[in-house]
Amino acid sequence: MASNGSVFNGTSCDSPINPIATRGALGITFAVLYAVVIVFVCVHLRKHGATHLPTEKRFRLVSRRWQWYWLLATCACGMISGFTAIDIDRDYLMGTSFVLSVLFYWVMVPTTLAAVWETTRHWGSFMERQAVDSNPFELSQEDRRSKIEFYVPLVFYLFAFLVCPPFNSPGWTLA
Repeated sequence: MASNGSVFNGTSCDSPINPIATRGALGITFAVLYAVVIVFVCVHLRKHGATHLPTEKRFRLVSRRWQWYWLLATCACGMISGFTAIDIDRDYLMGTSFVLSVLFYWVMVPTTLAAVWETTRHWGSFMERQAVDSNPFELSQEDRRSKIEFYVPLVFYLFAFLVCPPFNSPGWTLA
């Protein structure tokens, strides 16, 4: 060992020395399952994100796609968390693999909430379209309701990500 702490012909404390344990096997399993789900989400995004309404209708295509975008983000975070869980039991000292596993798991919470929110909002938009198709002048686009429908999701996303565990854990500061 050198005077500066470097180790020659040896193993450092943060390199994997133990065999893959139960957590690693479950991490691999869940990472592979999330990868399979990403394929299904892409298929459903293509199927449900297609344009079926004429362009003069006031319902935008992007509102149908957001739930699938959030599910893609959730599955990607779950897959990364699963793959980083492999080295958690193998390391003698907790390091980068533990931090990344927990971080991506924590990010899955608000993205899952956002996916559920967008699914619910899309259902409301679908029900609104049913009413508008029967009478196009029944609901105005410049009233208080339309402004609330625009701003409430933004407030929801703001609070969902502020409540995310990494941001409200002890010792976390925004400065």
